[in-house]
Amino acid sequence: MLHFAQMVHTKRMASFDRGKEANIRWYGRISKETRKSFFFQSSPPEYNLTNVHCDIYLFYSDYDWLAPAADVEQYLIPTLPKTTVKFARKLEEFNHNDFLWGLRARKEIYDPITNIIKIDSRRLTVQRSLKSYFKRRPNENKTIDEVSYKLRDSLELD
Repeated sequence: MLHFAQMVHTKRMASFDRGKEANIRWYGRISKETRKSFFFQSSPPEYNLTNVHCDIYLFYSDYDWLAPAADVEQYLIPTLPKTTVKFARKLEEFNHNDFLWGLRARKEIYDPITNIIKIDSRRLTVQRSLKSYFKRRPNENKTIDEVSYKLRDSLELD
């Protein structure tokens, strides 16, 4: 809670502020080559959201008093890499507690999330199957002409 309060107060999405001296110890950078600290950071570093490279599915609402829609739309979504945000769904009349305990939470949040997980797990299963298939099957070194010739022959059978 204190970390969240710090971010609200400073209007920065950053690591926990431990105080100037502790921040220098905690967040100071060490050069890999010389093993010496090459700068001291007296304030906590901001989170670099451009480094996020996983799929993100956002559910948000105008009625959420902890994460208002304006913050999500004007700050979070534009800050994240465009390829990571798969979809962002703005829910009508959902406050922060409704995301967990709301009567509509199952239909509007949990069921879609469950479907996303199912679809994603199927996609991963197919990817793994294809990967193992091509690992087992050696490269036959066929030319494009040989492959297209066989393809034409198989299409003529239809």
